[in-house]
Amino acid sequence: MSRPAHVVLRKGANQFAEPFPGLSGEPLAMKHRFLLFFTLLCVLPIWQTMEQVAWAASESALQLTGQLFAPQQKKGVERIDLSRITIPGMDQPLRLELQLRAKTASQPVATPTPPLAPTVDLSSKQALSAVGAETAEYAGYAELLWIIVPFLLIVAMLLWGWRWWRRGRSVAADAVSEKQQTVRCELTCLPSNLIPLVGRTAQLRQLDQWLADPTVAVVTCIAPAGVGKSALLDGWLDTLQPRFGGARRVFAWSFPQASIAHARSAVSGPGGSGLFFVRALRFFGHEGALPDSEEKRAVCLSRLLRAQAALLILDGVELMQYPDATPGEQLADSFADPGMYHFLRQMAHPPSDHKHKNSLVVITSRRTLASNPSATSRLQAWRPLSSVCREMQLPDLNEREGVQLLKKLGVNSSYHKRLPEMVRQLHGHALTLILLGGLLSRSEREHAPSILELERWLEPAASGEACQRLLTYYDQTVWPRHTPHGLTLRLFGLLDRPMRDEEWQSIRAKAHLAAPLRDLDFAACATLFDELEQAALLTPYSTHCGWQMHPIVRDFFSKELEDEFTTWIADMEEDAAPAWENPLCQAHEVLFDHFQAVGEKELPDGRVGLEPLYRAVQHGCRAGRYRQTLHALFLQRIRRQQACFSLAELGAYSSDLTALSAFFPTGWQAPPVRGDLTAEDRVWLLAEATYCLTAVGRVKEALALQEEGVRLEMQRGSPHGGAMAAAALCDLQLATGQLRAALESAEQGMQWAERYQLPVLRWLLQSKKAIVLMRLGDWSASMNHFQEAGTPSRAALAAEWLPFLAMVERVRFELLLQQQSVAPATLLEQLRATQPSSDTTEPPLSKVIHLLNQGRVYAAMGDIAAAMTALLQATMLTEEREGETPLLGEILCQRAALLRQQGERQAAWWDLAGALEIARRWQLPLLEVDGRLLQGELLLDERRVQEVEEVVMRIDTLLNQTDYGQQRETAKGLRNRWLATRSQ
Repeated sequence: MSRPAHVVLRKGANQFAEPFPGLSGEPLAMKHRFLLFFTLLCVLPIWQTMEQVAWAASESALQLTGQLFAPQQKKGVERIDLSRITIPGMDQPLRLELQLRAKTASQPVATPTPPLAPTVDLSSKQALSAVGAETAEYAGYAELLWIIVPFLLIVAMLLWGWRWWRRGRSVAADAVSEKQQTVRCELTCLPSNLIPLVGRTAQLRQLDQWLADPTVAVVTCIAPAGVGKSALLDGWLDTLQPRFGGARRVFAWSFPQASIAHARSAVSGPGGSGLFFVRALRFFGHEGALPDSEEKRAVCLSRLLRAQAALLILDGVELMQYPDATPGEQLADSFADPGMYHFLRQMAHPPSDHKHKNSLVVITSRRTLASNPSATSRLQAWRPLSSVCREMQLPDLNEREGVQLLKKLGVNSSYHKRLPEMVRQLHGHALTLILLGGLLSRSEREHAPSILELERWLEPAASGEACQRLLTYYDQTVWPRHTPHGLTLRLFGLLDRPMRDEEWQSIRAKAHLAAPLRDLDFAACATLFDELEQAALLTPYSTHCGWQMHPIVRDFFSKELEDEFTTWIADMEEDAAPAWENPLCQAHEVLFDHFQAVGEKELPDGRVGLEPLYRAVQHGCRAGRYRQTLHALFLQRIRRQQACFSLAELGAYSSDLTALSAFFPTGWQAPPVRGDLTAEDRVWLLAEATYCLTAVGRVKEALALQEEGVRLEMQRGSPHGGAMAAAALCDLQLATGQLRAALESAEQGMQWAERYQLPVLRWLLQSKKAIVLMRLGDWSASMNHFQEAGTPSRAALAAEWLPFLAMVERVRFELLLQQQSVAPATLLEQLRATQPSSDTTEPPLSKVIHLLNQGRVYAAMGDIAAAMTALLQATMLTEEREGETPLLGEILCQRAALLRQQGERQAAWWDLAGALEIARRWQLPLLEVDGRLLQGELLLDERRVQEVEEVVMRIDTLLNQTDYGQQRETAKGLRNRWLATRSQ
């Protein structure tokens, strides 16, 4: 499907909002109805006129014959009107009315004999004349009604037809104005239709139904690689054109085609969604500066989608998820990218006051978003499960569809009898069938392989393994690596996305690997690419995306190229050959120089301008130029030294993390490469990667890196660096519930600080030891260490130490309130004396913690209103500056407890749900224990005794895993209350 960069389509009537219920909305139908009514109105007067003419003709005929027969009356009275009959010989017409009453059914009716004129009585004649006059008057009224009633009916029908005509004109005007409205489409990022759409009728019908259903907001299509997810979306979009189901804006994005997510870096984590949010926000109408964090951009995009009729296609979302080995039952367990996680959570669980206008998000992924989304915890029982999400499992092609696909690809007729068996052997895997069809269709152009030869290669195997075998057959038999075709396929594996013409020309002209291709003229190159396209290994060139390969095909040839050459110079010795003498490294160096020179500015302004630089980081590291990539590119042009542009201005944590993963080729569990990096460079990389991982909520991965950082600092012999690394490691171990390990890290750091006389670090580490002892439940030892450490003066501390002071004071105030060793009024006076100034240089974290301490002290004093005010301010400041962090989860827990005291249980449930969501995403067991304890109390308040058992069991499990002694007594109290309530 050819897609222009920006298509504006004329749209017909909106099927989601008809101007008048019951009307089709089409002006042509209204015209036909009006013509029908007008014809009926013309026929009625003609019918009335013909009836009057018939009566007149009948009376004339009776006058000629002298007789008039009237129908017998229903009441048994027979009337004969002789007023118009003249008798010869008389000057006046005879006005006589004879009235004969019928007798009963048992008696025969006697026919009366008309009296002779000379014997008529005058008195009887006058009576008969009066009766005739009265009857004539009634007949006149009947004739008048017969004339007026049809006339009124004609007028009423004319008015009715005029009303329908006016309504038809109104509908026509609405249709004309609606046709003038445009549908904005941006579909260029979707991969080209490599796999033709065959069958899938049920899936297309289901997608149409979900698009027309205003209650559905998110649809996920799950299937392994190569089954045809992208082809299904491509064919579905073709069927929707030009109206797209009433959507005003249609945007499609493919993460494998547009994200930094090479298969080699999968061990280091997924790619980033930063570029997608920038493009999508601008497309859907965001004006002004972009939000400064990934969470805020996700929330902003979800609001834009809910405010308009839009269709968003996200292809290949598995790159934003954890690897297959990572288990997960909920959305928080699946997505490692924070932006994509917050976006889908907002779409799946919209706010209660949202305005949904038929927007739909369609996602394709190799892994489910949540392995069991319906089996959520008892906590979500109070919260209605989201009914706006649907999931579709896309199966492989059946035998009939597989045969149809192969015939559609032009397979030679000599293979037709064996096609059903081959489809069954390949399990109906669409990509494998495409590659097989391209191989079998070669028989019309050159010698094709025999069936027996193919069956030896494609012996019974899994669908994915059969695809790899077929690619191996191409690589070893059809187009080996020394041929121009095989070399071209390997060069395409250098990139992690489609290759544009300028990139191909740069590789062909400068890369040593491409030297055999420089002798090919234009016709030979065109023939080469045409044969690769006919074999379904490449898609035709697109001006927007270039040449595209299926990710399975690209990864295969990329791995073949890396197996042939040494790519990563991880342990380079001084006497080793330079990296650029390696042909593969030299090719990546060509791309490294190319992407550095792509941008118009040396220092780009936004996220889109930084994209070529992020790609250059990947190729610079794969070229072995680690130090040049780190200092001249990442620090100088992306971070911009102390300004930290990419984080402070753009909030591109995920993009920076993906770029840093190039220095960790074996994953986050190992230190960065040595290469030509110094020890200081490697320590900085460890600290920066730990910070970025923590910022996006991947705390456990950050913990492994921080442990390596402490080891490197000790090897360097840096006292200050070692003590700081130990303090950071203690924080991560404390957050993840490893309390005993955190205590050892704090003691080790204290020894370093005391040995090298670092007073500030000694205070910090001794305070952290007191915090760990408090979490373990050793109240007296914790208080002793707090008193021994003391509290340094704020004026004596540098600005970078103020957040550490605030974190220590937060726990110290918590300990004093729980022990009740100091009156709350005294603590309030201390807080007022140390209140942060309103100066903008004061760290926001200090202000947030000060408000949290105020809320706790006011709650202990019984001033619930003041406590809620302080906590609300802390919540707003945290969400504005930091987003969803562990500190926000702690604030929400405190608010939920106060709301429970006030009897606002519904609001308490909402705050508690937010706190537990943060605990689950950030993997914070201590915060989860605090939330579960409050959850059990709320359930007992609502007499939901059976649901408390699951909560109590979860609390016991977490306490045993973490040795969280601070809450053991509280957990025992909850268990005793539950048992007492259950026994009642």
